[in-house]
Amino acid sequence: MLTLVSMMLEGPGSFNTGETLTAAALSIAQLIVFNAVKRQRRLTLSTEKFAMQVPGAVKHPLTQEITVPVYVGLMIHSATRNKQVIDKCHKMGLSVSYDRVLQLSNKVANSVCEHYRENDVVCPLSLQHETFTVTAADNIDHNLSSSTAQTSFHGTAVSLMQVPSNITDTETADRTSNFCERLTPCQI
Repeated sequence: MLTLVSMMLEGPGSFNTGETLTAAALSIAQLIVFNAVKRQRRLTLSTEKFAMQVPGAVKHPLTQEITVPVYVGLMIHSATRNKQVIDKCHKMGLSVSYDRVLQLSNKVANSVCEHYRENDVVCPLSLQHETFTVTAADNIDHNLSSSTAQTSFHGTAVSLMQVPSNITDTETADRTSNFCERLTPCQI
């Protein structure tokens, strides 16, 4: 199918073998697989005078859920948080449904929480082991003049920064002690 789509986009003289396939051909082929159905689904609306055939919603099986529609749905959700836009793209066959986007977001959040429970610590998954790490913490206060807790916010922000280097632990300790010696008491 990929060769067919590639030939349709680039002309009949193009026989791509895999190395030079375009992103457009890959995306279109994935959308064709995502929207393929075994038989046409129709919903019949009947009234007293006539019966009308209306195309029914296509329910995509998880076995046909591939990267492009999932990516489009998640990107639209992260950019707009607009259910109507995602559902319109789903009806056009370009995206997974809004409900599926929420399921995937929930699944990712639950797996991250489970990872934190297993390790008994809340740290980003991208932290490197045995790398110099600096931590900065600060409080966050929003709308301090509020007399009710409903319009104010108080929290703590913690940032972790890692500095990869090729220096040894003793050199790191020497640099840290030299830096601390240069600080004035009010900076500490």
